[in-house]
Amino acid sequence: MNKRPTTSNIIYLLFLLAHPVSVSYAWTISGKVVDVYDGDSITILEDETGWTRLIRLSAIDAPELSQRYGRESRDFLYTFAYGKKVTADCYRTIRQRIEICTVNMNEKDLALNQLEAGMAWRFRLYVEGVHPKKRYPYELAEKKAKAEQIGLWTDENPIRPYKYREKYERWDWYWDWYYYQDW
Repeated sequence: MNKRPTTSNIIYLLFLLAHPVSVSYAWTISGKVVDVYDGDSITILEDETGWTRLIRLSAIDAPELSQRYGRESRDFLYTFAYGKKVTADCYRTIRQRIEICTVNMNEKDLALNQLEAGMAWRFRLYVEGVHPKKRYPYELAEKKAKAEQIGLWTDENPIRPYKYREKYERWDWYWDWYYYQDW
């Protein structure tokens, strides 16, 4: 039996198509960067409550500290953001209260800055919180850094951090599996 769409179904479809996809952030944190753990993790001292919040930058994966360019990536983020006022738009919490956020400082996205400097890779695991229209600049920044061979791209075959963790941090696979479960 062939069903024809009703007028209300067509109107609803047109309504959905007319409104662009938008990302709804669950919470926003404003404060000062008081620590930089590595190239994709910072600690913010929240203005409103005075709490320290551990933030993982959305959509990037920086080298581990024990990995080549790990310390350079951390130092680059440190010199750029330490002590500065930032706003974090957060959408997810993972292990031990680590919040996944898009962090901006004076309209500059910290993750995009890391990609432009060749200090990180794009990371698809935490990209869902980035507005779809903003994902393309991340891709362009990574491609440009790779083409210009800056930062970690000076190596012929840099090892992605998740591959490095698989090889050198054997416990990590279990914790990633365990904490990424949506119970």
